[in-house]
Amino acid sequence: MTSLWYDIFSLLVFVGLIALAVAGIVASRREQGQHNRSSAALWDDLRRAHGLSRRQARLLRKAAEAASLDPRSLIFVEPHVLLRLVDQSPAERAEIQQLMSRLYS
Repeated sequence: MTSLWYDIFSLLVFVGLIALAVAGIVASRREQGQHNRSSAALWDDLRRAHGLSRRQARLLRKAAEAASLDPRSLIFVEPHVLLRLVDQSPAERAEIQQLMSRLYS
């Protein structure tokens, strides 16, 4: 009889641990999804607030990705990232300088 209670208790503990692990994974994924939605929303809000064209937004996104910024909306407060892009991309120099004056003046 004792063995039966021990088996039931062991099974309940095992099921409880699996449920706890699944709940942790679900919570983690929700948190990551919320972070991504918030980052994208912030990016869109800042892009609209500065009145950037799609081309300008694409240029900013390229600079943020090149600098490995996470979230990429940090590009709006990190002017040195665009300065490096000017050095790397002379063909887009005028557009980058115009974008910098629009963002940081």
